[in-house]
Amino acid sequence: MRPAGWIKKRLAAPLAGALPGGLWRRALSSTDTDRVLATIVALHRVSPRVEDELSVTPRQLKALCEYWRREYRVVSLGQLLQMLSTGPGAGISERPRLVITFDDGYADNAEVAAPILKAAGLTATFFLASGFVGTQRRFAWDVPLSFVPAIMSWAQARELVQAGFSVGSHTRNHVRVSQCSTGELSAELVYSRMEIEDRVGQPVLDFAYPFGAASDCLAEQRATIAAAGYRSCLSCHGGAVFAGDDAYWLERIAISPRYHATPGAWERQRLLTIRRSVDAREGVQPRTAASPSAPDKAKVH
Repeated sequence: MRPAGWIKKRLAAPLAGALPGGLWRRALSSTDTDRVLATIVALHRVSPRVEDELSVTPRQLKALCEYWRREYRVVSLGQLLQMLSTGPGAGISERPRLVITFDDGYADNAEVAAPILKAAGLTATFFLASGFVGTQRRFAWDVPLSFVPAIMSWAQARELVQAGFSVGSHTRNHVRVSQCSTGELSAELVYSRMEIEDRVGQPVLDFAYPFGAASDCLAEQRATIAAAGYRSCLSCHGGAVFAGDDAYWLERIAISPRYHATPGAWERQRLLTIRRSVDAREGVQPRTAASPSAPDKAKVH
């Protein structure tokens, strides 16, 4: 049990002035955060050129990583899944737990993000759309940009693994899994896993589905994901992870460059997301003063 006043002490500085008065005071006295096992964040590109909701700058990522290192217990996705299976155990740090993930497989993940993470002593999982890795293919949402975001090479993917990071699947062709037949989805899942394993020499155990909305991966698809040999399935529409959650229904918060890319804004969004998650699980009507940066408004892939 965290000591009285711990939440207020940790959140007061970054949140001061960020929330409406009544909601801020209620947030600081809330015990909702004590019910959360962990929060999972999702990032995409790390680039000085921010033209959409998918990029954060290197400076923003460095500031977030330094903050997360100080204020959180950053764990690997594998460690979180072990906690879901056996419980978090006793005597573990009272700091909130955080898992860091990246989607799509952009080259800047290896070139920029990985060195920042390593310098901060943090781990992460990188979800790769394997049919794009090592090619000149472009994602459709990258076409309107004034620059061409490069996709990582297989050599870079191997370097991530050799540096101690883990990799997972994001399908082969970045498909919307809810629109695939069972056979099509099985092929995407199995081929992607086999291709990544063959190229990087590490078992691929985890899956994050593209686009990330709740409607983009339904129960039928999650059963297919489990049957394909994955141990987890991650969304990207906001939410937190609670003890006892199903590993195939894990929720993530997408980092938005406009609203979430500073420590204070991240803390604000995390607290509001936890509040919404608790309300949804208890069947409570949404509370007022919803954040303008609600995760379901972010364009994620």
